[in-house]
Amino acid sequence: MKATRRQVLRTSAIGISFGLTPRLMSATHVDANLRQDAGPSDLADVLMFRGDLRRTGQMPGPAVTSSSVRVLWEFATGDEVWSSPVLSNGTLFIGSDDGRIYALDARTGAERWSFQTGDSIFSTPAVEGGTVVVGSDDGNVYALDERQGTLLWQFDTGAGVWSSAAIETGTIFIGSENGTLSALNLTSGDLLWLAETEDRVRSSATVAGGAVFAGSNDGHLYAVAAETGDIAVRIPTGGSVRSSAAIESDTLVFGSLDGTLYALDARNGQRVWEIATGGSIESSPAIMDGVVFFGSRDGTLGAASLDSGTEIWSVMLGDEIRSSPAVCDGLVTVGCMDGRVLALDVADGSERWSFATGGRVYSSPIVSGGIVFAGSTDGRVLALTG
Repeated sequence: MKATRRQVLRTSAIGISFGLTPRLMSATHVDANLRQDAGPSDLADVLMFRGDLRRTGQMPGPAVTSSSVRVLWEFATGDEVWSSPVLSNGTLFIGSDDGRIYALDARTGAERWSFQTGDSIFSTPAVEGGTVVVGSDDGNVYALDERQGTLLWQFDTGAGVWSSAAIETGTIFIGSENGTLSALNLTSGDLLWLAETEDRVRSSATVAGGAVFAGSNDGHLYAVAAETGDIAVRIPTGGSVRSSAAIESDTLVFGSLDGTLYALDARNGQRVWEIATGGSIESSPAIMDGVVFFGSRDGTLGAASLDSGTEIWSVMLGDEIRSSPAVCDGLVTVGCMDGRVLALDVADGSERWSFATGGRVYSSPIVSGGIVFAGSTDGRVLALTG
């Protein structure tokens, strides 16, 4: 697809300063060629949504580079899977619309434990210090023991939790459908502070330089002091902000349902560039090596220069992109609403491989140990390899 669908707009400073320092079923299939001696040591951890606190989407890899992709294992949950997987100590954690969070052996797909919440889990788990944190549409944030799945504590936000937790030095940052961003103590679940927006917070918090950045359906990206919860600034857009911001080299990038990808200077809030797409942006961007990768509901996946916003390439995938891209080893891997998980070359956007699931893919893939993990609305959690 040509660049005519996109427009790069350079803008002046927006005149603000952040003022912050920079059970159901066990695995239904396991590939017969699985190495039985393979241990978790070659599966590097991916402990939260987008891989890190800056939400860059960078994965440890190695990537799946073969043009022929096969199912290593699959696990059937009881409903659609919108949640994205995370990986810790050889265990994959993921939520399902059946209300359960599952802990699966990342090499075999065997269920290690599951925990039932009171409603669907759209939130992606986060793992820190032996504790798994996940939100549920029942309104609670749950903290579970990583090994056993036992409940440590739960915190009632008062409304559904679609946002995924960020955890930094014992503090959890997470949004709620009641329009708040909460900071919770990881050990006790005690509320440390509460920042209020004017609509639902489905965006997952990004943490950098003493600031917490989160979008709201009120159309703003908020910059909040990590220590106090004081709102430093609200950055306006023309639509709801459900995309999570990614930060690299002091540049913050996020999308809006107004169809625009925004880049700001994370130190002072100056607007650096904008890219207009042909559809709303719910997907969270990835950043690696000075390149931003982003999806739009117009069906395109694009790559642009982090410095200037200049388009490098743009390709039409055939349906909406709500999944967020993962990048490593020269490949960008993403899910598509046409049901595919696919990998594209970071240099030119050419397709390297694709795999058709039996449903739509909201889930954002992770890549570790030569395996791609993702969920599908067909109810399955999939491990794909070459």
